[in-house]
Amino acid sequence: MNAKQILILIFAASIFMGSSCNKNEIPPTDNPPQLPPETQTGANTFGCLVNGKVWLPKGGGLLPGVFSDYGNGSIILYANNYEYEDHINLNVTGVFA
Repeated sequence: MNAKQILILIFAASIFMGSSCNKNEIPPTDNPPQLPPETQTGANTFGCLVNGKVWLPKGGGLLPGVFSDYGNGSIILYANNYEYEDHINLNVTGVFA
């Protein structure tokens, strides 16, 4: 291999490695997401602010974006955004005495 072929190989490898980086960042939009309205009816909605930005769950395939579980004196709320691979779990203990 001569020097020119080595340089081409290094250049091609650096482009390949640099283009494969993906942070799953939320792209900016003209209509930023908003928190869902408050409910007291069990509407199965969830949203919160994380570092000042709206975070909303999003299901993936057959997996729901929000689900909950309770037992042994605690309630656990699972909120997942499968598009960006983000997960928020809230565990409240001492609810049932």
